[in-house]
Amino acid sequence: MLHNNCSSSQFPDPSWFLESGEHILENLSLEDVADLCESRSVYVEKLLGPRRSPHFLPICIFYLIIFCIGSLGNVLTCTVIMRHRSMRTPTNFYLLSLAISDLLVLLLGLPLELYELWSNYPFLLGSGGCYFKTCLFEMVCFASVLNVTAVSAERYLAVVHPLRVKHVMTHGHVRRVIVMLWIVSFLCALPNTSLH
Repeated sequence: MLHNNCSSSQFPDPSWFLESGEHILENLSLEDVADLCESRSVYVEKLLGPRRSPHFLPICIFYLIIFCIGSLGNVLTCTVIMRHRSMRTPTNFYLLSLAISDLLVLLLGLPLELYELWSNYPFLLGSGGCYFKTCLFEMVCFASVLNVTAVSAERYLAVVHPLRVKHVMTHGHVRRVIVMLWIVSFLCALPNTSLH
């Protein structure tokens, strides 16, 4: 056990530093030795940073505004597209998928992000929760980019080949493309998730 006071009287015999014939403190700088004399909480804070973000309150207020406006807007988008048959166009299905990805971030990701600002370490849900959060953020970011790309491609084809698009861009085709977008998003999120 390390002591909070590193006076020389506490370590009368230097042989206690020996471990398998080598001095374990031999390559440490004076700053490293000073760190050993600090309490555990001070050392952890010095190593990992402050436990709570000093900007927690303003960020929390800003995130709360984003949460309220984003949730309301995306829920309304989903409701309008699902309830009104005339709104079920190929472009709107991509927008529905985009709204769902935004809702996933707002409802699942934002609370975890706020908790991390409140208590930076240890993570509330352990390593599994950390992997989930990372995978979720990566996946919805990829899904958002791919959905916007799909909308752009669909609009491009509608302008360049207006007659052919009506026969190609059916509801079934758009649903298959959206499912593929989400599968590709998940597969692209896995490598970065495994790095955290």
